Amino acid sequence: MLLAQYAALLKQKNRRSRLGIASLQKRLLSSIEAFARTLAVHAKSVGERTDQAVASPSSPDDDEYGEDETTSDERSDSQMTLLSVGLAAPSTDARSLLERMTSLAEQSRRAPGPKVLALIDWIRRNQCKAVQLGGATPTRSPATWKDRRLIVFTEYADTKRYLAAILRAAFDGTADGELRLMEFHGGMSDRQREEVQRAFNGPPAQYPVRILLATDAAREGVNHQGYCAGIFHFDVPWNPARLEQRNGRVDRTLQREKEVRCR
Repeated sequence: MLLAQYAALLKQKNRRSRLGIASLQKRLLSSIEAFARTLAVHAKSVGERTDQAVASPSSPDDDEYGEDETTSDERSDSQMTLLSVGLAAPSTDARSLLERMTSLAEQSRRAPGPKVLALIDWIRRNQCKAVQLGGATPTRSPATWKDRRLIVFTEYADTKRYLAAILRAAFDGTADGELRLMEFHGGMSDRQREEVQRAFNGPPAQYPVRILLATDAAREGVNHQGYCAGIFHFDVPWNPARLEQRNGRVDRTLQREKEVRCR
C-alpha cells in the first residue's frame, strides 16, 4: 500500500523511474530483508544530481556459474543507484512515505514473514516434527528427520541469507540439525559444487542434508533428482523461463518418484 502510494506520487513518466519502482516491488515480494536493502539505496540516491556517469551493472549471466554474493550485492546497489539518480526530487508527501517505509522495513527486515512461517510449517509436517522458530524444545532424544528432501529457490542473495539464518536457528536441537541445510550460490568453485551435488544426490542414510537453499545459480547445469522430488519457489522470477529451469533440476530423467511437486 505505501509503496503503491509512493509510486503514484513520483509520477513515473519515463522508463528509468518505472524500472526503479518495479525493482522495489520485486524485492518487496521476495522478502522484507531484500526490500530494506534496496530501499535504503534508493532513498539515498533519489533526487540527487550528479555530473559523473553511473556505470551500468554487468549482467549476472556473464559468469559461467553466476555471481558470488558480494558481486551480486554490489550489482544490485549499482542498478538501483542508476535508476534513482537524476529522478525528480520527491515531494514532501513522497519523502514522508519514503521515510515511513524505511522505518517499517528496518523494524521488520529480520522477522519471519508469512512465507517463512508457511515453509517451516511444511518442514515440520513433512521432514521433522520438532522444527520450530528459535529451535527445537530440548529433549533427551533429539527429533529425527525423515528421508524426504527439498530445494528452496530464492532470487536474491539478501533473501537467501535471511532465510538461511532463520532455518538454521529453527533446526537447532534436532538430530544433526547443523547438517540439514546446504546452500548453493554463484561464485562457488567446481569442487564446492561437486560436494553439494554429491551430498544432495547421495543416500539420505549416508548424507544428512535435507534442504538445499539455492539462488538462480543452481537453476541450470546441476541435477538434483537423485533423492529429491520437491521444489519451493520462495520468490518467483519475472522471467518464466527461469522458473522452468529451476523445476528442471528435479523434474527430469532418472527421477525416482512418480510425482514431482513444484510449489
